[in-house]
Amino acid sequence: DTTGRSPNNFRGTFGRFFGSSESPAPAETLQEVDKMSMSVTRVVFMKLMDDAKVKALLEDLDVAISDKEKLFDIIDSNGNGVVDVNELIEGLMKMRGPVDKGDAVGTALMTRQVMRDIRKLEREMHQWNRTLKANQNRILQKLPNS
Repeated sequence: DTTGRSPNNFRGTFGRFFGSSESPAPAETLQEVDKMSMSVTRVVFMKLMDDAKVKALLEDLDVAISDKEKLFDIIDSNGNGVVDVNELIEGLMKMRGPVDKGDAVGTALMTRQVMRDIRKLEREMHQWNRTLKANQNRILQKLPNS
């Protein structure tokens, strides 16, 4: 892929971001990266997003950054407050290129369906609760008084 948009090129660029010998990342920031798990906290992520080299890498990868905080929340897919290598690669790969209205509409439709499913589940749980209480009362009425 000569466009630089292949996943392997993306991974290579990300490797340079974390400081391979080819092109080291900002030293003071890398000291804060957990080398064992290759993950970054929100604070470190914000520092990295302010770095000129990181901005240039993201621009080369065709990833537009308008809100660093929102970007972290999007990429932190499991919501644990830490972005690991896999989350970062997967999240940034999906954010590459121009904004597609279809993505936004698709997400809104999926969210709407999830909300319908949650409301249905809530109604069913209330019904089950009523049924359980009624059954409990019937059982209690049949028990001899102690």
